[in-house]
Amino acid sequence: MIYNISMIAERSNYTVHYIIQIYQDGVVQYLFNTRMLVQDVSLAKPFSTPALAKRYLSKSVFYKGNWSVVSIDENGAIQNTTATYMHGIIP
Repeated sequence: MIYNISMIAERSNYTVHYIIQIYQDGVVQYLFNTRMLVQDVSLAKPFSTPALAKRYLSKSVFYKGNWSVVSIDENGAIQNTTATYMHGIIP
């Protein structure tokens, strides 16, 4: 039973991060900075809230394209497939 309580405590300390996915020519890439995309999720710029991610993206050259803000887990894997924000048509 003590083990279960410690597992709950570990989960409560977990912070969710968000990244920006950019869709270009049927390829998913991730925002590294306002002018550069990367294909590796671990290199994507992390944000603490979706609103901060969207604000940063608004200054990017990729803002008018197809994009979404998604959450990632502590290992850097995309946690959900439902985007927090979306713009344009996702393939």
